[in-house]
Amino acid sequence: MKHFSLLFLFIIFLSCESPFATKPTEGDVFEVTQDYDGEKIYHPTAVIIEWSNITIKNFKEFLVERSITIGDSTVWEERARILDSLSTVYTDTIDDDATFQYRVQIVDKDDQFIVAHSEPLIVPNVQALRVPNDYENPQNAFDSKFIDDGDTVKIYPGLYQGHFEFMDKDAVIRAITIPEITLFGADVGLGSVVKMNRGILEGHTIIDGYALSSGAIVNFGNVSILNTVVWKNGGEIDYRLYPRSATYTDSDEFRVQSGTGNINTDPFFENPSNGNFHLKSDSPCINAGNTDSIYNNSNGSRNDMGIYGGPYGDDW
Repeated sequence: MKHFSLLFLFIIFLSCESPFATKPTEGDVFEVTQDYDGEKIYHPTAVIIEWSNITIKNFKEFLVERSITIGDSTVWEERARILDSLSTVYTDTIDDDATFQYRVQIVDKDDQFIVAHSEPLIVPNVQALRVPNDYENPQNAFDSKFIDDGDTVKIYPGLYQGHFEFMDKDAVIRAITIPEITLFGADVGLGSVVKMNRGILEGHTIIDGYALSSGAIVNFGNVSILNTVVWKNGGEIDYRLYPRSATYTDSDEFRVQSGTGNINTDPFFENPSNGNFHLKSDSPCINAGNTDSIYNNSNGSRNDMGIYGGPYGDDW
C-alpha cells in the first residue's frame, strides 16, 4: 500500500490597505493645471482646468471641486461630475476677486479615489468698477461679486434709468466729474429711483421717481447722501427722501433739511426739458456744495452742487 502525503502550502500575503484600490496605468502621474494668467478681471471669466490622461480599472467618474478663499475663510464646492473616462478638461467660470484652487478626483466604482490639486489661482483685488466702461448698468456693477464693502462704483456721464437697489454693501456710488451730467432717473412704473441701506451716494441728480414713501431715495439703514440734486420726484410721504435718518449733506431739494448744507429750493437748471442741467448763474446750488477744499471748483471757489461742480467741472 502506497502512502501519499499531501502537502498543503498556505501563502499569506500581508499588506497595508490602499486608499485607492484601482491602480492607474503604470508610470502615469496624475496632475491638475489651470490656465488663468493672473491679470485683473472685472467680469466673470472662463478658466480651463486640465488633468493627466491616465487609465484606471473600474472607472466611475471624475469629480471636479473648487475652493474659494476670502480672508481666513476657505470653502470647497463641487463644480462637476464627469462620467466620460476619456475626459481631461473642464471649463469653469471665476467671478470674484479672491483666491481659488481646483482639485480633481478619479473615482472608481468602489468609491475609492486618487486626487490632485492645481496651483492656487489668485485674482487681484478690484477696488472700483466703472459704469458704463466695465458694466453698462449701475445695478449690475453694484451686484457684481467684485464690489465688496469699501469699494466704489464710478458712474460716468449719462442718464441711467431704473429702480436701483444698492443694498447690503457698504460701498460708494460716486459720479465722476467729466463733460456730461450724471442722472439716475426712474424707469417705467412706480417705484423709488434709489433704495439703499448702507454706503454712500455722491454727486448725482435724481429725477422722475414716484412711490408711496419716496419717489427719489429711500434709506433702509445707515446711508450718506452727498453733493446730490434731487428734483421732480413724487410720493405720498417725504416724496424726495425717506426716512429722516439718512445723512444728507450739501444736497438740494430735501423736504427734511437735517444734514449739513442741505437746501430745499429750485436749482435753476439752464434748460432741463432739453437735457441741459448746467446751473444758471443765480442758482442757489452754486458754491453750496462740499466745503472740503479737495472738492473746490477749478477757480478755487467752493464746490457747486451736482455733477458740474468740483475741480474738473468746467473742463468742457
